[in-house]
Amino acid sequence: MSACGQTEETVFTGRTDPNPLASDIPWLHGNLSVQPYDPLSPYAGVLNDCVYLGYRKDSCTLLRLPPLGFSAPSAAPSVDQIMGRVLVSHEWMGQRLREVLDAYPEDLRFLFRPVTAVVISTDVRPSFYWGFTGAIYIDPAYLWRTLEEYEGVSPAPDPRSDYARDLSFAMPRRIVQGNRHVYRPRPREATYRSFESVRLSTARLLYHELAHANDWLVPERLAHTSPYQSFETLAKQEVGVELGALLPLRSQVMTGLAHVAYWGWTASAAQKAYTPDLVASEFAGDGANVFYNYSTAAEDVAMLFEELMMFDRFGVDYDVAVCPRAGVPTPTGSDYLVAWGQRNRIGDRTVRERVRLVARRLLPEVPLDAAIDALPLPRQMVPGRTWTDNLALVTSGRLEALDVEARREADQFEVETLIDCATARFNQAPPR
Repeated sequence: MSACGQTEETVFTGRTDPNPLASDIPWLHGNLSVQPYDPLSPYAGVLNDCVYLGYRKDSCTLLRLPPLGFSAPSAAPSVDQIMGRVLVSHEWMGQRLREVLDAYPEDLRFLFRPVTAVVISTDVRPSFYWGFTGAIYIDPAYLWRTLEEYEGVSPAPDPRSDYARDLSFAMPRRIVQGNRHVYRPRPREATYRSFESVRLSTARLLYHELAHANDWLVPERLAHTSPYQSFETLAKQEVGVELGALLPLRSQVMTGLAHVAYWGWTASAAQKAYTPDLVASEFAGDGANVFYNYSTAAEDVAMLFEELMMFDRFGVDYDVAVCPRAGVPTPTGSDYLVAWGQRNRIGDRTVRERVRLVARRLLPEVPLDAAIDALPLPRQMVPGRTWTDNLALVTSGRLEALDVEARREADQFEVETLIDCATARFNQAPPR
């Protein structure tokens, strides 16, 4: 199970070993000691072996470490049950996860049913879901609040940060309420963060990674085997396959560019020459809500679901744009000029029906059709103005003037173009 990399055989270790150690995943930077957050949990004794160490072929059976919803697939796991499956490198990480879980709506806990464990560790960057273990691995950059906690966050850059360096465009994204960023993805400098900022940033992460888990491992369909064997058995049943068959993404241009930006493929001469206007025309007419949808079928599912749930449950808006690449090493929003952009792209009629299919499959217990029908149409950004200017986008499509403090705050935010890793299908890299 891989994404944000090359083939299954080489992405993890650079070798052709068919059973590399889970600890050789490139998104684990080192091999820190992790321990159960709740040492009295019934599964505390097997968590480490089952989700952090060991060979893929020897992954724990679902009898040894069953998904959280295995015994009661129609019920939402309790916060205590979820915390009994948590491994941490620092105790505060588990404490913070419990705090945000207590503050979330129950439907988010429904999504934990296919999950076997949660690992939160300093050596995770970026966050990801790992199908061979059925666990999610969380970058603590989402959870810290104090300067002391910030010391437990990895300084390692996202390994994909330089993949798109040869492309002439960028596609920033952000999550906003009114004219303010909802949270800082990864601040350049440590600052105290509010609980609300942490609650919303972690919700976005969890809706994304749990979408992957529910796309692949559905408890009521699983046999008493390992996650690996269950994946192979159910490979043709995942939501991404159905979405691709019924409402596919059609732009081969965008798919090819995503292979460069997220898989690290070498950009062709033609791809290097693609202008922001060409990219915007390809993207705007298709059914994706962000660029990352094109990286894998699994990411297509997760991005649609994430934006819907964050809008419906927390009232936040997602922005996406196409801009010429910034010419400075650490750009801010003022360094990007918008060629095309939208707020709330999931309200586009084509995107909306793809969202509906995904929501019905991933969370059938929760009626979301009315919320999807009520999604507002996208607001168009103003071309030629900066990414920061377009933060003040009002309903009529006009730009309000940002006051001095709002502009200063906006330009302190790192522009987000990468999204956390997740999963692709077994043995299947994108075709070259």
